Amino acid sequence: MIPIAERMPLLAVVSCAMPADALENLRHMTAAVILLPPDPLLPAPVASHADMLLFSLGDALVTHRSYYETARTEMDSILRMAGLRLVLTDCPRGDTYPLDIGLNALLCGRYLFGRLDALAPEIPVLTEEHGITPVSIRQGYAGCSGLVINGAVITADPSLTGAANDRGIPVISVTDKEIRLPGYDHGFIGGCGGVWQNEIFLCGTMPAETFTDFAHHPGLRGVKIHMLSRNPLYDFGGIKLFPL
Repeated sequence: MIPIAERMPLLAVVSCAMPADALENLRHMTAAVILLPPDPLLPAPVASHADMLLFSLGDALVTHRSYYETARTEMDSILRMAGLRLVLTDCPRGDTYPLDIGLNALLCGRYLFGRLDALAPEIPVLTEEHGITPVSIRQGYAGCSGLVINGAVITADPSLTGAANDRGIPVISVTDKEIRLPGYDHGFIGGCGGVWQNEIFLCGTMPAETFTDFAHHPGLRGVKIHMLSRNPLYDFGGIKLFPL
């Protein structure tokens, strides 16, 4: 277990399939954890992944109407604890690409990256309200593909990298070939964890050489990296963190 002097006043929302050791450590680091049940409309390996089920911006939490009926108890708890309002979408939903990516987008500063033609229509409306510019990229799983910290994007995806570079956003390049996601060849770095202020939470541990290069990247100076498990990196749909 990772020794923590004081729990952070955060709500963590994660998949019910999060590995037990990582979940135990996360519970000791945050004030509360909510586990998301699977959405029967999504592919089984990712059906409970937070980055497939939720999108949040400002005080809005977006989810699919049918999933809200499945996970009403969990969703209502998130709304109550984090002080958010619910936005329901009826965008087409299914277990084949791109019907599974309606809520999968990545926010970075003034930009939102994703496959815009497949996103729930409520998301562009929200970005416009907040003065955020949507940017279309080829990677439909943009929310899974990157972590954003201190204005930089951590990713292995070339389309996200190119779009970020074109807009002057620093990119911290990683490999995703060693990230586990049962049912697929590999997972994504964004699906391995989450970010709060200057702290990164990762489900799993990078190989020593990879971690050394990663941790010493100039863009991560002063950043704390919490590895929640001694096992290899595991994509379980990321950690959505909300202040309490």
